[in-house]
Amino acid sequence: MRLPATDVVVIGAGAIGTGAAYDLAKAGLRVTVVDRRGIGQEASGANVGLVTVFSAHSLDEPDPGPSYALTMQSADAYLTLGEETGVDIEKESNNTPAEANPLNLGRKTKGSIVPLGEQDHFKLTIPGSNRSVLTFAMEGRPYIRTSVSLTDQAGKAILSFDPNRVTGRQAEFSWLVDPGEYLARVTEPPASIVLIWDTSGSMGEDSVKNLKIAVEAYLDQVQPTERYNLIRFSGGGGEDKDVVPVEVLLPEFTSDRTRLKAVVATGNGTAGAFAPRDQQPEERRRQEQQRERADDEHI
Repeated sequence: MRLPATDVVVIGAGAIGTGAAYDLAKAGLRVTVVDRRGIGQEASGANVGLVTVFSAHSLDEPDPGPSYALTMQSADAYLTLGEETGVDIEKESNNTPAEANPLNLGRKTKGSIVPLGEQDHFKLTIPGSNRSVLTFAMEGRPYIRTSVSLTDQAGKAILSFDPNRVTGRQAEFSWLVDPGEYLARVTEPPASIVLIWDTSGSMGEDSVKNLKIAVEAYLDQVQPTERYNLIRFSGGGGEDKDVVPVEVLLPEFTSDRTRLKAVVATGNGTAGAFAPRDQQPEERRRQEQQRERADDEHI
């Protein structure tokens, strides 16, 4: 693929890479950002999004040092980013109505539910003296899983949006509301997903290799909003007492991509999650054929 003419190539589309590309573009340079996955899909999409002020010296000193000055400039830059881009940034903590962020009508707000299951709150004002149509346009990745409740100042839910009614990454819904003060309460449950694969004697060597590649590639796409457990189906059962038909490889669900891939590599302490549990497929097939012939003779 031929890249367009560019002055600067930024490798990595996380917070640092996109931030550098944004300022370079503002300075008039042609910028190309390259990433193996996508914007914010690696560490920047998995962390809690804190802008931490730190220093190599005590903050009580008259001059805490250059690290302090740089991190203070970074924190100040985030405060103006919403005005520059037209997108307001959610500010934590907003887990209670008293901490609610202002939700400005006619503007986008970008935020995330961290940790999954918590409630984030936003306050908004419907102006005028007549009823108005309040429209929410939502985007989610990889799809919308966020529920929204509109409450009055006392916390009583008036209207609600159920994400189970829509599919895809975008949704738009409207409510007819009276003028006044409201709270929008948003939350998102974690997605619990079970990934199961077959390593029984019916799987040939090439099939197992392709399966391993596919599972590893799939786990590379795990999102912070998803929790996984891994199950290996190994056949067995019946007269075969040595083969566990179904083996759960983790004691609990996790979204830790590194841990998931480590279990895939080690098989929870065994020879590997893709090592055939049936170590003598030819002998087993021979025994099965003998049993089938014996059944036929009996019939």
